[in-house]
Amino acid sequence: MNENGKMRIFFLDAGRKYFSPSAIQKILDSMKSARFTHLILYVSDNQGFRLRLRDMTLSTGYGTYDLAPALGDGYRDGIMTPDGSNSYLTADDIESICSYASENGIGLIPSVNMPGHLGAILEHFPHLRFGGSRSSIDLQNPDAVAFAHALLEKYAAYFAALGCKYFHFGADEYANDTGAMGFSRIYGDGTMRDFVQFVNKCAGIIKSHGMTPMCFNDGIYYADNADKYGKIDGDIIVTYWSRGWSGYDLAAPATLADAGFRLVNANADYYWVLGRPDWQLDAKKAAEFDASVFNGGITAPSVGSMLCVWCDRADADGTDGGDAVASAIAPVIAAFGG
Repeated sequence: MNENGKMRIFFLDAGRKYFSPSAIQKILDSMKSARFTHLILYVSDNQGFRLRLRDMTLSTGYGTYDLAPALGDGYRDGIMTPDGSNSYLTADDIESICSYASENGIGLIPSVNMPGHLGAILEHFPHLRFGGSRSSIDLQNPDAVAFAHALLEKYAAYFAALGCKYFHFGADEYANDTGAMGFSRIYGDGTMRDFVQFVNKCAGIIKSHGMTPMCFNDGIYYADNADKYGKIDGDIIVTYWSRGWSGYDLAAPATLADAGFRLVNANADYYWVLGRPDWQLDAKKAAEFDASVFNGGITAPSVGSMLCVWCDRADADGTDGGDAVASAIAPVIAAFGG
């Protein structure tokens, strides 16, 4: 926490794009100067799966899976592209990064997204996909649910052993690649209950390793309905990025705050997105960030702020290991308000 008792988080999309340990250390240097408290290192998405542990097998009651072939680049999906490096971080890399962060007073928060944004891994296990989706598991398939929870268990155990205090499991944009917004679909047909159960199990796994669970707001009491499909674990810290849009009716910040959730303001109006100059805030705008004003201009209490760097076009600056991004984002990190 900073001097005001608030989290100041930098979120790095190291799933779509490979960031070398040296590039991440440069970002940590910038973060230290700007009094950031935590780095969320996002290591898996549809366009890349980029963290190799020493053992890459996992087992469920349905079988044993080797995750190693899924490492590296994922697939192109519209404007979303992998960087072309086919590279990934190793356990040795992560341990070095974690030590460097700790030495500089910054906590490392790992992030592995589920039940959506798992596309790079699901390319190798297509039988686990939700119908019509390339990115998301089928929440009504016990094999798929067990697989995702075993994946989370594996990475949670690893990072807990490194002393990490939080784990972010994403939980956003489920099955949005089916021609309709996935949460709208499962809210309407009643299978949102499966999502609620899935999220609560994720939170339980993370808490069993002594860490606090975190996720995005998308499916947390969708459509401002806090009762219809069951209670969601109130220990989850919600990183609130969007109020939603037409056909994507996300709960208001006040709904979640009133339900007891702690909110981190990750306002999508303040993103920096690689390969999208129109979505890159500059230092002037970054300095205007107010952690109490959420996406859509809505005011609500928060426990902190989050500056996100996404790599939608991860190939935009080639395969330099993230050095160009580390340099480009440094002035924005320095100016970020909150």
